[in-house]
Amino acid sequence: MESEDDAFVDSMLVGSVLSACSRVGWRSATEGVHGLVVKRGFEGCVGVGNTLMDAYAKCGEMGLSRKVFDAMHETDVYTWNSIISTYAQNGLSADAFCVFADMVKSGNVRYNEVTLSAVLLACANSGALQLGKCLHDQVCYVMHRSLWSIDTDFHFWWSVEKLYILVPT
Repeated sequence: MESEDDAFVDSMLVGSVLSACSRVGWRSATEGVHGLVVKRGFEGCVGVGNTLMDAYAKCGEMGLSRKVFDAMHETDVYTWNSIISTYAQNGLSADAFCVFADMVKSGNVRYNEVTLSAVLLACANSGALQLGKCLHDQVCYVMHRSLWSIDTDFHFWWSVEKLYILVPT
């Protein structure tokens, strides 16, 4: 039987608490909430999984973040973007490239400008100019064909600029 306190715990509350944990990088609290996620059966909630991955990553626990990602039965573009961005921001470019390749191969989720921004950041951080140029060329081609518009996305263009500034030609 549920106690009165347990009745008010839902996936939205858990997501909010995890978001707070990620802001302060509090690993023990994140682990405690993770236990609650399992106990209450919220593992299948994509939003909770995404927030849990982010919380572990911001605690410096990339391995735990990846375990959460790998255990998720359902993913969306935010799930993929979260793990790719986390790897790129932490200098783990090879891991970011591998996850991006897995995302493309899966065919379940279509990448977006956030995904490409993260991959371009990984290219800049690792000196992968050829791959970065390839991605940039693809985006320009798609934009030219009017299939996609990201001309106002600041983070994407910042990542392109960073690629060409940081990586010597």
